[in-house]
Amino acid sequence: IYNNLQDDYPPATKADITTWDLGSCLPDQHAVNLVFESLANEDTWMQMRFLDPCAATYMEIWNEAFDLHLVSFALGAAAKASKHRWVNQMLPWMNGRRLSLVADKYIIKGDILIDDRAETLRKYRMHWPEAKLATVRYPYHNPDDPVPNGTFLAESYADPGRAWDQLHQYVMEQLG
Repeated sequence: IYNNLQDDYPPATKADITTWDLGSCLPDQHAVNLVFESLANEDTWMQMRFLDPCAATYMEIWNEAFDLHLVSFALGAAAKASKHRWVNQMLPWMNGRRLSLVADKYIIKGDILIDDRAETLRKYRMHWPEAKLATVRYPYHNPDDPVPNGTFLAESYADPGRAWDQLHQYVMEQLG
């Protein structure tokens, strides 16, 4: 999103994303504000696509085999409405029925949580110690911001197809 906003800043690379906190990765607060303003815009979500097409396929398989529930967060009413429309467009078999937009994902109990934010995984583990946790390995998963012990780490954000293949295998093994 940041790289598409304007030409006033040099583009960010994967190497620049060293922490989940954008304020530590982008040049200044104005750049961070531009990203968050974009995320609050309803058009932003409708333009997003999956990093790999197999993600939607795997989620549909999970939905047929289990009770798939998407838990996410959106900034503001327009972004929430747009995220619902995005789910209806990209995952039409869900019909938006099992989408919860909440800031604290731990309020929704599930058997497995897949999330990229280590803090979210730690809070979920604290509230639901029996839940399985999974994520894709990112550079910001490091000793300063660790994922909880026992979290399945798919390799790697740089190869989304491979990461989704690994997540799919893990989910099917855990719940199958």
